[in-house]
Amino acid sequence: MSGKVMLFNAGIITMDPARYQYNSGAVLIENDRISRVGKSTELLEESDESIERIDLRGRWILPGLINTHVHTPSSWAEGWAMTFPCLPGCMIESGRMRAA
Repeated sequence: MSGKVMLFNAGIITMDPARYQYNSGAVLIENDRISRVGKSTELLEESDESIERIDLRGRWILPGLINTHVHTPSSWAEGWAMTFPCLPGCMIESGRMRAA
């Protein structure tokens, strides 16, 4: 995407403690970066015909959420342990070993 795009008429949740939520908000994107967030009425009034406008019709815009917390080694070990027979005194229930 290049140029300017405005997403408007949206519910917006921001990470800004001063203004956390907009019920009819707009986001202006310029050259692949968010440049402004505000009320739809204000941003639409200030925009011109060079801005592509997309009406979200009340849909929501949320911050991107990235989960970097993973358990790769323990997941591998659990799968590896499942290839061996259960030891005396344990049982496998729902794919996990536990004490009997």
